Amino acid sequence: MSRILYGSSNVYRNFKRSTISGDLSLVLVECTRKVVFGSHLTSLGKLADHSVLVTSVLENFVSDACRDLSLEEVGLFANQEITAHLESLASTLRESPSSRGFVSPLLLRSVPGLFVYVAI
Repeated sequence: MSRILYGSSNVYRNFKRSTISGDLSLVLVECTRKVVFGSHLTSLGKLADHSVLVTSVLENFVSDACRDLSLEEVGLFANQEITAHLESLASTLRESPSSRGFVSPLLLRSVPGLFVYVAI
């Protein structure tokens, strides 16, 4: 079993390992760029049975994808980014049906010049 948490530097700053039982292993992966996330998922290969993947990076990916867009384009590109993220997780999890994946809720994020509001 693997337990993997994908997050930004906030994960390291705010996550307390003391809240995890000593017999549970948890891998923290600092990942704020889509290419790093994709590379890490690819390198995992097939997950061990009953693994758990948690991502708290979707907000970063949506923000990056929409950073230089006009307000009219934001909704389309935000939806595409969310879909791509969920598809990459689903693809990894399909190979290990006993494993589970979770996406943390998005926060309201301020992007220079515009606000991106996305909900799953």
